[in-house]
Amino acid sequence: MVKRILIVSFHFYPDAAVGARRMSELARYLCQAGYEVVVIAARPDYEDAVVDPALALDLPGLRRIEVRQLPKLLPALLAWIKRLRGVGPDSSTSGDQGPGELPTRETLLQQLKRLFHSLEQLVDEHKLWAAAAGMRAALLAVRQPFDVVISSGPPMSAHLAVLLARPLLRSRWIMDLRDPWCDQNHGRPDLHSSVSRRLNRCLERRTLKSADAVTVTTPGYAELLRGRYPGCDIRLVLNGFDQELERSLPPQGRLELIYAGSLYYNRDPLPLLNAISRFLAQPGVDRGRFRFRMFGPVVTWRGIDLNRWLAERGLQDCVSAHLQLPFAEIQRLMRESNVLVSFAQGQPLQIPAKMFECLAACRDLLLIAEPDSDSAWLIRQAGCGQVVAPGDEDGMVTALAGFYDKYVSAPQEAEFNTAKLLAYRRECQNERFVQLLCEGVAVRQEVSQ
Repeated sequence: MVKRILIVSFHFYPDAAVGARRMSELARYLCQAGYEVVVIAARPDYEDAVVDPALALDLPGLRRIEVRQLPKLLPALLAWIKRLRGVGPDSSTSGDQGPGELPTRETLLQQLKRLFHSLEQLVDEHKLWAAAAGMRAALLAVRQPFDVVISSGPPMSAHLAVLLARPLLRSRWIMDLRDPWCDQNHGRPDLHSSVSRRLNRCLERRTLKSADAVTVTTPGYAELLRGRYPGCDIRLVLNGFDQELERSLPPQGRLELIYAGSLYYNRDPLPLLNAISRFLAQPGVDRGRFRFRMFGPVVTWRGIDLNRWLAERGLQDCVSAHLQLPFAEIQRLMRESNVLVSFAQGQPLQIPAKMFECLAACRDLLLIAEPDSDSAWLIRQAGCGQVVAPGDEDGMVTALAGFYDKYVSAPQEAEFNTAKLLAYRRECQNERFVQLLCEGVAVRQEVSQ
């Protein structure tokens, strides 16, 4: 029987990063079920860390060990050299290319510089933390062995930490991949090279084949890894929502859309905004009964001031972009809306965590993503929304017209299959983790006999 579990994850409560939620809630679930859980995480004093004391877990059976993120020596050394030479901090940038862009033709020096930075960023920037965390894990295992070790990434350095400590851990290893390791295309090109890509693939292969089981969060990524590594045990364990299902009915007589999130990677809102402009110009549409609000880091998109862009097109009375609000306020706004918007363009193997919160809101979803993406798969499985391909403005206009008819022109009582939605609770996904833990121990016991 599983009794003692080690979790290695860079992010963990009270770290408020989205990446902390999956393992933190799993640890809560395991401790409440009577397991002993030891967590090795980063001390949340790294750059850009946000700590929420309300998230701190104080549970019987839980021990949290913080490993500090060690500072890099090279940046400090280069800054010191520049100060000695009297060179400004921004003097290293030249040319007209923006940050993260490659020049049209690279000189040999630029190629060598990119090769160096690609190796510095190999896996991620937390490799020193991984070495320290791996040593700490090994020492803990020598004193008292663990039944199961779970590593979770990104950052993928958490898997390196377990790989380093593997000879001394002598326990079942479950490798949790919340996002793809080598199959994301939105990284900065100036931090990658052909050498770093090959090395990353080698490290991915080594860790997956060393792990006893690998959990992933989307079906498309599960199928990709099963095809790439046929001997590996790949399991699907989705993310989930933590709140209770919303029981109130969506408002009628108005079409209220809301987006709460960030605009990054390929999350381009302009096609939807153009579609809204076309939809509002259609005969029979009362623009006084329509509103679309965006909340979060959404006031700009690739240097464009969205509120100014909306005003120039006469949309400011119906569409607006606002700064981030507290989660409780966002939930209230969701209750006042009847359609929730989600952007997931260019992320075919990922499902944004906020999509599960949208499922819990029991509202229609308008998803802007590729129809064959994993996010679109989730919408179809849950049966609570429409998927429109990025750039398909005609499809967006049609979707908006359908929602307008449903909530304004000919109001209908919205129906949601709550039994189906309850399957996406985090508790149900954590049960899959526990099943995997016990399954592996049972197999090991049979082998030992």
